[in-house]
Amino acid sequence: MTGLAPAAHGMVGFKYEDFDPPHTLPGELRNAGYETKLVGKLHLQPKGKRFGFDHMLLTDGIGGQTDYTAWLREQGETAPDLCGDHGVTGEYWAARPDTLDERKKHSYWIASKTIEFLSRQRDPSCPFFLNVSFFDPHTPFIPPKGHWDRYINRETPAAAVGDWARDFGGPQKGLGPFAPHAHIDDQDLHECRAAYYATVHFVDDQVGRILKCVSSFQKGRIVPRDTLIVFISDHGEMLGDHHMFSKTFPYEASARIPFLVRAPHRYGFPEEIICDTPVGLQDVMPTILDAVDLPVPDTCTGKSLVPILRGESARVRDILHGEHSGHADPDHATQFLVSDEHKYIWYTHSGREQLFDLENDPDELKDLALTEDAENRLQPWRDKMIEFLNGRPEGFTDGKNLLPGRPHDHVFPDYQPDSIYPFL
Repeated sequence: MTGLAPAAHGMVGFKYEDFDPPHTLPGELRNAGYETKLVGKLHLQPKGKRFGFDHMLLTDGIGGQTDYTAWLREQGETAPDLCGDHGVTGEYWAARPDTLDERKKHSYWIASKTIEFLSRQRDPSCPFFLNVSFFDPHTPFIPPKGHWDRYINRETPAAAVGDWARDFGGPQKGLGPFAPHAHIDDQDLHECRAAYYATVHFVDDQVGRILKCVSSFQKGRIVPRDTLIVFISDHGEMLGDHHMFSKTFPYEASARIPFLVRAPHRYGFPEEIICDTPVGLQDVMPTILDAVDLPVPDTCTGKSLVPILRGESARVRDILHGEHSGHADPDHATQFLVSDEHKYIWYTHSGREQLFDLENDPDELKDLALTEDAENRLQPWRDKMIEFLNGRPEGFTDGKNLLPGRPHDHVFPDYQPDSIYPFL
């Protein structure tokens, strides 16, 4: 939304706090004459603020008071919530088919409202920017029954469990619905994974409905075939890997996400360009603005990926820095660095370090910080992390060493939305 790294926009974890960035992607496009619309999840405060969108249909979750639940009540249904009548709570690995007809689920509603806009509501006299934001795949894991049936009797992959993962001594019960660390039995894990894959499949079906509309005639109004399409996700799901569940962890299952771009033929981009170098969500805004020949605000810390899309460059950076202040447990607060081949993780409260060879060990099964020559491997990454964190007001480093135990709060200390800190 902003083209900013976490420390630049001030939210390095998650907290319900009013957000006022200097520039937003829909705001820049609206100012350039685009009609801008959001359908689905925004998850920014204050609720109802448009952040540059002309129109919004909001459903930040599957329950509560939203445009989706208002529509659902009009259909004679009881609006669901994260602890609905299906009996599966949010942020939990338990899974089952939903009790709701698939044509009334929020993903179907989002796709239908999107198609309505594309086919008969948009202003044909100007270009459009449409942000379609699905809540799924997300807990609770309750796919439509038809999609559940496709996966529940199929084999699902075993969890990736590293040599560094917490040892529970075997499957455990009664760990609590919000436990981010858990070792569940094989049947529970299979049901969890089958439900997750089924939910992904259901979202894929809805994306397919939208893409068909983008490439077709709708009631005499043409939806341009030269629409630039970007497909991304905000985070992944540990889904039992390393005996973990949920998000915010810097491991591949949580932090590695899709970033797909389909450009119109008139752009002349090579087909099937694959980027193996680090990119991040802060690159979305500058990429889209650059692709449509609009200036990128100086505030952006992200990079335009258009040179990669053109086949002119293989990278926009050597190392990507990420962080999170922790979600379910502040002891999970991390800083991490990712290159083409390696990932270095530093837990800010405990000082624990991890290093993975992503090229040869993409499932992060072997922690190189536990090997005999760990110090030689780790020191160059410590030095690089010090470069990224030097000058931060939390005091993560004195310029020579990393200093664990410093505050790592959800909101950046002394954040000024019109400032770009020197370390960025």
